[in-house]
Amino acid sequence: MKGTPNEPHFSVELLEGSAALRNVIDKHIHDQTLAPKSAFFVADLGEIVWQQVRWRTKLDQIRPFYTVKSNSSPVVVEILAALGTGFVCSNKHELDLVKDFGVPSQDIILGGTCKQLSHIKYAAKHNIPLLVCDNEAELRKIARCHPKIQLYIYITSKKCFYYLSVFQTRAVRDFS
Repeated sequence: MKGTPNEPHFSVELLEGSAALRNVIDKHIHDQTLAPKSAFFVADLGEIVWQQVRWRTKLDQIRPFYTVKSNSSPVVVEILAALGTGFVCSNKHELDLVKDFGVPSQDIILGGTCKQLSHIKYAAKHNIPLLVCDNEAELRKIARCHPKIQLYIYITSKKCFYYLSVFQTRAVRDFS
């Protein structure tokens, strides 16, 4: 599902009101057996819009940031960009994908635990104002390559480390 706005590697098929989803999926599976094609997935893109509406209605004071690595499908990124969502990118490719859809730099965070120097420098060159950091070595690397950046720092204590690692997540605190 990788691609860019200029060279899409995806297609979106809209269902007619009378079309049954099961029949559409069966047709795609049948087509796959006749000629080798790439994988496909089915998604209700309207659900993305609906979830954004719900978020804005219930949590208007909190701005959502979408983690691109969870689904970097250009059509998903395009919809979220049009809705004014912020993005968390973990590498240069994701930064380019998001920027290609016109997302302003101030709406992008460079995340990821071990960022390459080239990605940090790229973020600095493109005025990405916020990076995520979770260890001292990463902090030193960021200080060398992008000294005026704002940081979100992941902090966990030994007490909560087990609990968080069970769910493969980390606590985020904003110290600004």
